[in-house]
Amino acid sequence: MALDDVVFAENLTALFQSAKAAPMSEADFAEQFAAIIDAQIKTATVLVSGVQNGTGTATGGLS
Repeated sequence: MALDDVVFAENLTALFQSAKAAPMSEADFAEQFAAIIDAQIKTATVLVSGVQNGTGTATGGLS
């Protein structure tokens, strides 16, 4: 599972620039910061290989 660090950094940079341009409350900043982190964690790419037709149990791991 891979996370996109480039998009994460871009989102953080946009938040910091926004806070500089129009100061916001700590609560607003924290809410937007949390949303960026939430989106980063929930966004991932899952690669699957060796899939075949039929029924059965699958095993694997995350890296």
